Amino acid sequence: MKLDILIAVAQKGGVENVINDTTPYLQQQGVLVRIVQVIWEGASWADAGIPFYHLIDERDISTKRDMINSYKQFLQNTYVPDTILATAWPMMSEVGKKAVSELGCSYVNIISWLHHAPIINYELSGFGGFEELKMADGHIAISEKIYTEITNNLPDAQICKVNNPVEIEKYSCKLKTTISSVYKLCYVGRISVEKRLDIIIRALEILGSSYELAIIGADSDEYADEIKKLASDCGVEDSITWYGWQEEPWGIAQKSDIVIMSSDAEGFPLVAIEALANGLPVVATPVSGIRELIQDGENGYIYPFGDYEKLACIIKDINDGTRSVPASDRCRQSVQKYECSIAVKGFFDELNKLIAKIEPQKAAIQAERQRMAVSEWNKKYLDAEKQYINRVNKLISEGTQDAYEKICEMFEGTEGMTDDEMIAIGKIPLNVFKGRTEMSYLIQAVNIYYREQDAEASTTIFDHGDSLSDIIDVMNQVRLLLLELDFFKSDEVLVEYVKNNKISHQMLSYLADASIGELRKVKTDVCYERSNRDLNRHAGKKVAFILCVNNDVYMQEALYFINNLEVPYGCEVEIFTIQDAHSMTSGYNEGMAASSAKYKVYLHQDVLIINPYFIYDILDIFENPDVGMLGVVGFSEICGIAENQVMGFSKEIGEIYSANAYGVGLCKFRETSAEYENVEVLDGLLMATQYDIPWREDLFDKWDMYDMSQSIEFHRAGYDVVVPNVKLPWCLHDEGFVNMVNYYEELDKFKNEYYSN
Repeated sequence: MKLDILIAVAQKGGVENVINDTTPYLQQQGVLVRIVQVIWEGASWADAGIPFYHLIDERDISTKRDMINSYKQFLQNTYVPDTILATAWPMMSEVGKKAVSELGCSYVNIISWLHHAPIINYELSGFGGFEELKMADGHIAISEKIYTEITNNLPDAQICKVNNPVEIEKYSCKLKTTISSVYKLCYVGRISVEKRLDIIIRALEILGSSYELAIIGADSDEYADEIKKLASDCGVEDSITWYGWQEEPWGIAQKSDIVIMSSDAEGFPLVAIEALANGLPVVATPVSGIRELIQDGENGYIYPFGDYEKLACIIKDINDGTRSVPASDRCRQSVQKYECSIAVKGFFDELNKLIAKIEPQKAAIQAERQRMAVSEWNKKYLDAEKQYINRVNKLISEGTQDAYEKICEMFEGTEGMTDDEMIAIGKIPLNVFKGRTEMSYLIQAVNIYYREQDAEASTTIFDHGDSLSDIIDVMNQVRLLLLELDFFKSDEVLVEYVKNNKISHQMLSYLADASIGELRKVKTDVCYERSNRDLNRHAGKKVAFILCVNNDVYMQEALYFINNLEVPYGCEVEIFTIQDAHSMTSGYNEGMAASSAKYKVYLHQDVLIINPYFIYDILDIFENPDVGMLGVVGFSEICGIAENQVMGFSKEIGEIYSANAYGVGLCKFRETSAEYENVEVLDGLLMATQYDIPWREDLFDKWDMYDMSQSIEFHRAGYDVVVPNVKLPWCLHDEGFVNMVNYYEELDKFKNEYYSN
C-alpha cells in the first residue's frame, strides 16, 4: 500500500507525536508512507526515516485552491498513493479528493483522521466541516465524541475508532514525595485560548496560598501575557512557576500531586494519557476522549466546562481526603491499552478493515453514477451527435475548401453560449463531446486543418477520404506507424506511407507530439528483459494469437507487433484473425476451435504487444498448472451485486500504456509484490489461457461481459485467474473511448447468470 498522510500545517505537538509514533509500524508492515505538509511552518517535525515533504512556503497567501493545485502537482511529479489520510482538518479531505479526482485517480481512498472535537470549531475557524468530510470515503475517529459526531451528521459514513499511541513504557510511576503542607498542581500543554488557563487561575485564587501551580508550556505569546496579568490581578502570581516549553516535561510534572486540564475543546488529549502513565491523577473538563479515559475516583475527576468553582472544590476535597485519592499504580494501569505497540497495531488493523469496507462501496457508487451519466447523456446528446457526424460526412464528401471551413465553423463563435444553445444552432460544445471516439478525432482533425491552412499546405487532412471514418483511419495509420517507429526503430514504412499518401508536415508533427512525444514522457529507463532461466524449456509448445477484427488498419498493426515478438527456441506460433464475428464470444470460440495450440492469447485488434519477451513471460507463468488464465489488467473484487441495481469493481491491478485521439499515457493501477496476483475478473483487452473453456456465446451475443464471464468460468473450473507483476507495461491499448450502448443490457445477463443467488 502507498499511503500519504496529508496535513495542512504542523509544527510539534500531539498530532505530530501520534503520526511519528504510528508511521514506523506502518513502514514495518510494508506500507510506503510519506508525510505531505501543504503549508510550510519553518521546520520538519517528522522523525528520521519518515519521508517528509512540504508544498507551499507562505501560509498567508494560500487558498484552498492553492492547496489542491500544489498537492495535485506534487502527485504528478511523484506518484499517486492508494490511500490518503487527511488530517487534521476536515478541509484536507476535500483537498485530497479534488487533487486525485482532477488527475482521474478515482480509485484513491480518502480517509479523514480528525484530532479535535467538536467539529464545529473547525468550521468556525474556516478549516472545513461536515460538507468537506462528505468527500472522504471513510473516517478514523480517535475518540467516542468524534465517532458520535460523524455518525450523527453523516449516518451512512464508514468509520472506525482507534486509540492514539503513547510510549507508556518510557514513563515511570510517580515517585513517593515527602509530605508537604503545599499541595502541588500542574498544567502541561500549549498555552492558547482554547486551553482556558483562566479557569485554573481562578480556581487557584479560591484555593489560596497552600496550593502551588506549575505551568509547563511555551509562554511567549499574547495569551500567555494575558494569563500572567490575570494571575497578578487575582493575587496568585507568587503561587505559580512558569517553566516554559520543555522537551521532557514529565520529570518536572512528577513532582506535582495532580494534573489539571481546563480545555474547551480537544481531539483526544495525549497529555491526559501521559499524565496517567506517570501515575498522576487528572482533573479535566469533559472534552473529547476524557470520558473514555477518566473514571471519577479511579484515576481522576471530571468537572463542567468553565466551572472554576467546581474545579477548586474537587482539588480541595482530594487534598483533605473528602474525595478518594487516585493511586499512582491504578492511574498507570488505566491507560495500558494506549501503549504504543498495542495502539499502532490496532490502528493498522482498523485501517485495513475500513479500506476493505469502503472500496466495494465506493466502486458500487461510482458504477451507479456512471450508469446514470450514460443514461442521461444518451437522452440529451446521442441524437445530436449523429446529426453532427452526418453533416460532417456530407461536407467531407464535397471535398472543397468551403466545405472544410464549414466543418471548422461548427466549433467557432461559441463564447458565452450554453451547451444547449450551441446544439440548437449546430455548433459543437467541446466539453460534451470531447470524450466520444469519433468526435474526439474530429476535434483533432480540425486542429490539424488550422495548422495546415496557416502553412498553406497543398493537401489537408480532410482531403484523405470521403467520410469522417476515412479520416480517422488515416490518422490512426499515422499514429500507429509512429508508435511502431518508437518501439522498433524503423522508419521505412512510415516514410513510404507519408510520401505515398501526401501526409502534410503539420499532420505528422501534430500526431507525433500527441503519440510518441507523450509516450516518451511516461516511459522509464527500465528495459524489457528475457528470463534468466533455461531458454530452451519451452521447446515443443504452441501458442495461438486470436483476434476478432473489423478494421484493417488496427489489424495490420497488431499483427506487426505480434510478428516482432521473440519466440522461444522450438516454440510454434500461429495467428487467427476472425473477420466480421457476430459477437466477441462467437469469434473467440471460432478461433479456439481452429487451433490445436495449448496456449492461446485472445486480444483486441487495437492492442499492441510491446514486450518483446511476451511469449516467454506467459509460458513461464503457465508452468504453474493452477493458473488457467492471465491478463494485463484485472479486478480483485466485484461489488454492488446485492443491491441488484449496479455492479462495481474494486482493487484494479495491472499496468498498460493507453492511447486515444489525444495521445498516449501510462495507466498504472495497484501494484503487487508477488510474481502475479489472483483476481476475480480480467479486462478483455488481452486474455491468455492454457486450457480451452468455451466462451459463453449462449449468453453474450454482443461485445460486453465476455471477459468477466470467461474469468468466472475459469474460476468455476477450479483455475486461478491472475495479473502478472511487470516492470514495464506489456501492451499498448489504443482504446478510443468506451461504447456503453449495450453495456447495461449485457450486465443484467451477467448478474442473473453469476450473482442471482
